[in-house]
Amino acid sequence: RDPNFIYKLDRDGVLVEMFEQPEGSFGVGIQDMAWDGEYLYGSSNHNIFQMTLEGELVSEFEGPYEPNQAITADNAGNLWVGTGGLPLVKIDIEGNVLGEIPCELSIRAIAFYPGVEDGYSLLIMERGIGDDPILHSANPETGAIRYERNMSEGDDEVPAAGLFASREVTNIGWSLISIINDGASRLLKTWYLNFDVDWVEIEPIGLVF
Repeated sequence: RDPNFIYKLDRDGVLVEMFEQPEGSFGVGIQDMAWDGEYLYGSSNHNIFQMTLEGELVSEFEGPYEPNQAITADNAGNLWVGTGGLPLVKIDIEGNVLGEIPCELSIRAIAFYPGVEDGYSLLIMERGIGDDPILHSANPETGAIRYERNMSEGDDEVPAAGLFASREVTNIGWSLISIINDGASRLLKTWYLNFDVDWVEIEPIGLVF
């Protein structure tokens, strides 16, 4: 019901703060969020909102879809927006279309993963056959999309919304975060994307037996 809120939780899931979503999100509310290092972005049925971390509205512009189901920010300061069965659209922070990737997946959420080494930096959470949460990745340069894995760990798990790649969840590498419906429960789940491994080369000067 209106008004809709954005909720800030600590790492134990305790509510720290809440503030109202922008007025233009009335109805269903913000469907996905992104962070570019300075501002939050929320995608709704019609518009995309640029906000401060305190919830102050900075700007608002029309998105490419209705609804704008999924959104993420890349490392060039642009946004990618997706919705089920239609192309992933690259836009600037004024809503101008810069490019697109053909896509027929039932998209629930997308994330940008700058830690990848082979160019497949756009991660896509799909509601797959049997409603399983399926992870794919896309290469923004070539437009190629590939299957990664089925993320389901239970019979009733369905992708809900939200997908985010971060190095700040643990101190050992990149993690992937998403909201998953598990029966009547809604879970915030985290997976490891990679591990930081350092190698040390030692040249022994001499051996004593």
